[in-house]
Amino acid sequence: MIGRFQLSFILGLLAASARADSPPLLDAAIGNWTTTQSEWSFTRKTRSLNDKGRVKEERIEHYNPALSDDQRWQLVEINGRPPTEAELKAENKKNRKPRKYGSGSPGDFLDLAHATVRERSPVAVTFEVPVRTAVRGLAQSGKLVVLITVNRKTQTIERLSAQLLGPMRIALGLAKLTDVDLDLSVQPDEQQAKAEGNEASGTARVTLSAFGERMEYEWSELKRIEE
Repeated sequence: MIGRFQLSFILGLLAASARADSPPLLDAAIGNWTTTQSEWSFTRKTRSLNDKGRVKEERIEHYNPALSDDQRWQLVEINGRPPTEAELKAENKKNRKPRKYGSGSPGDFLDLAHATVRERSPVAVTFEVPVRTAVRGLAQSGKLVVLITVNRKTQTIERLSAQLLGPMRIALGLAKLTDVDLDLSVQPDEQQAKAEGNEASGTARVTLSAFGERMEYEWSELKRIEE
């Protein structure tokens, strides 16, 4: 249940489609983002903790959609050591599941029609965008603030950030989102992006709790893979 709210939520924020009545600059930036079919590769660290805050398990995994379906998920480390043969075999079960990342339905998360301008400069405009209510079991969505910074000249997204102003119930109230720390900068150099793929640098962390267990997710080395 907790897994539903992992990176698919974060990348879903970026994948949300524009409406006709959204701000034109934001509309263009979202359109530029979603025009090319693509997915993201990333490294993910997952920590599960008990109700006393003790770490039960820590895993480091790498996801690369450019690899074949039986290899795209790779377990790199578990509890500070290389994985065993049995653990690698168990990890491969993920590779038999349908791909999820980068495939969020358009408009699932952001209400672009009600975006407002937070800051503006000669170079860029930062929009504050509401999160849609009653999406995938979300509640109290007003506690989540999403900011999108768009370059005026290139009409592309330069930065995405999100902060949680207070605990938020998710998964029909069965789990609680207690911390979101999202601050990603997208590679603005078009020539480098063409050569190396679009990269995102910054912080991407999410903490959830359910049934007395806390889960911490941290993503790094995000890179957009063009298809």
